[in-house]
Order: sequence, then structure tokens, then C-alpha cells
Amino acid sequence: MIYRYYLMIALLAFSFSLAGQNLVKGRVNNFTYDTLSFIPNATVTNTTSQSSVITDQYGYYSIRAKENDQIIFSSTGFISDTVKVETQFFTSGYDAALIEEAAFLAG
Repeated sequence: MIYRYYLMIALLAFSFSLAGQNLVKGRVNNFTYDTLSFIPNATVTNTTSQSSVITDQYGYYSIRAKENDQIIFSSTGFISDTVKVETQFFTSGYDAALIEEAAFLAG
């Protein structure tokens, strides 16, 4: 019986720690040379909460965030993109478009 009590308190504490956070979903894309393709294994970091996720093999991600949190999208060989979370991200998602560093330097 006492274990149920402790479990209930632990679950409540966990749910309060997530209060106000929602899921932002989207895709990280390579937008180089006017073509759009996904970037697998890109890093998506919520700098406000210090949490990170890696995109799947098709570039999709989902990360917990609150409005006005900052999210950085990055991948080796690409210029990073930083955005501030807006309300519509929770309903329509956010697709990031990264540009290859080599293409940027080539002009």
C-alpha cells in the first residue's frame, strides 16, 4: 500500500515538471541548391530546457518545449538554425531548412 502512495507522488511530481510543455514536431531538411531533402541524424536542442533529440532516418523529430523556448537545429556540414518557439508550432509543427556550409562558402 505504501508503494502505491510513493508511486502516485512520483507520477504527480513528474507531471508537474512537464506542465506547460507541449510537443513540437517537424522535419529537418537540406535546402541547398534550391532542392529540399531530409537530414537524418540531425540534432534538435531546446536550449531553454537543455534537452536534445536526434532526427530519425527521414529527418523527423519531436521535442518538448514551451512558447518562447529557443530550439537549435544542427548537423555536421550544415549551418545551424535557431528559432524561438511560437504557439503555432504546437499545432502545425516546424520544418527547419539547413544549408550546407560548402555551398554557403562557394557563394
